[in-house]
Amino acid sequence: MAFVKKYNTFIFIGIVVIVCCIASVSWGSLSLVRKLTTVFAVFAALHEIEEKVWPGGFFDLMMKKFGMKKEDVDLGRATLAVSVYWLILLGSAWFFDSRAFPLTVTITLAFFEAFVHTAGIWIHHLKKPYTPGLTTAWCMAIVAAFAVRALNRAGLASGKDYLLGAVFWVISFICLFVTIYSGFGKSIPELIATVKENK
Repeated sequence: MAFVKKYNTFIFIGIVVIVCCIASVSWGSLSLVRKLTTVFAVFAALHEIEEKVWPGGFFDLMMKKFGMKKEDVDLGRATLAVSVYWLILLGSAWFFDSRAFPLTVTITLAFFEAFVHTAGIWIHHLKKPYTPGLTTAWCMAIVAAFAVRALNRAGLASGKDYLLGAVFWVISFICLFVTIYSGFGKSIPELIATVKENK
């Protein structure tokens, strides 16, 4: 388990590479949803690299905001939660590709990532207009916009699908947030109070 917690990001990237290899062999016969999911998986892997490996520093920003040090938190648990979250979202879209709904959850996440990484520039009072993950977050948002257009043109998604996708994303993201920050040794109200103090 210690190995998985330490190297979960690279394990996730490895899984994405394997899926991409499989997809490339049978690309012509893949459903539209699986093709879009594969593209999302590539940018999700790149996003994790940008946030945590190169240039990295996303969790450093978050810990600074919460007034914590690396030795105070279980970073392995936090990053593992994120990797598992990605696998659940992308895996659901891949295996249930007869419907567009599972993919709309990832589409919602992509738009949110672009927004929050951009807003993070002001939230964290950064001197440069960049947060770790910003570039790939916007790439995912562009892919999400293309995916919406492609799904709509193919008649695979309706307003109901996007609404349900947004609702399920909110629920899943709350679960992810609680899982990550419960490892910080503080309750959610305490974390919120710390953020207010560090404004």
